[in-house]
Amino acid sequence: MKNLTKALLAAPVALTLIAAPAAFAATTTTTTTGLTQPDNLPDGKDVIERGIEAIGGKRAYRKLENIRQTGRLETAGISGSLKIVANDDDNVRVTIDIPGFDQVITGVSGGVAYRTSITQGAQVLEGKEAESQIEEADFFRAINPWDFIESAETVAAEDVDGEKCYKVRLELDNGDEQTRWYSAETGLLRKSQSIVPQAGQMINTTTVTSDYREVEGVLFPHRLDLSAGGLPPQSLIMDKIEANVDLDSDALALPDDVQALVK
Repeated sequence: MKNLTKALLAAPVALTLIAAPAAFAATTTTTTTGLTQPDNLPDGKDVIERGIEAIGGKRAYRKLENIRQTGRLETAGISGSLKIVANDDDNVRVTIDIPGFDQVITGVSGGVAYRTSITQGAQVLEGKEAESQIEEADFFRAINPWDFIESAETVAAEDVDGEKCYKVRLELDNGDEQTRWYSAETGLLRKSQSIVPQAGQMINTTTVTSDYREVEGVLFPHRLDLSAGGLPPQSLIMDKIEANVDLDSDALALPDDVQALVK
């Protein structure tokens, strides 16, 4: 149960799942195999720009004002409900509820990054972890990659679950590195790896994205398979994704126990 608690607390805050910035290296059900590495690999920047067009393009994405996602999280043989709400003011709330065990809420509201759970209590995040969570809450991060990517280099063509992908190595403006695999056929992001801060530690994490479906003219993955360090693998399965919906006034407010910590 201790590892399960850690896995829940490590659940991603990233709303812009198409950019999969909460992405991560350890064992997953996905296999990546090497292919030949031709001299004519596409430019890394072109691969990323094609990925944006593949999900519907910048114009369609900018029409989104908010997103509400509901589904479930499956990990270590246990299943719980999952809800993600975000808006174009860069507020986001992720709620994972496993009845009889725990409820974890994590997010960003008014520039405050937080996490609270029944078993661990409330916490206002600070330092690298807070910075990372706030960056990932950027609603339009997925279509503004050059705001945070310094360089992008296509380093290989590899198979991901039998699908040929271009492997692109990124250097971010904060000094971090990330690797992404984009489908050579569709241009869609299929996998990403990075190191993310979590509870004072840096964790190698991997995210695999699949089951893309259209929502208000934009393709969103409805399944993410995650792994982080030695923690149990997680599957985030979205039953419904909605955009430009009426949200309750407190849907993205700080939870009461977190608000009590904010001076």
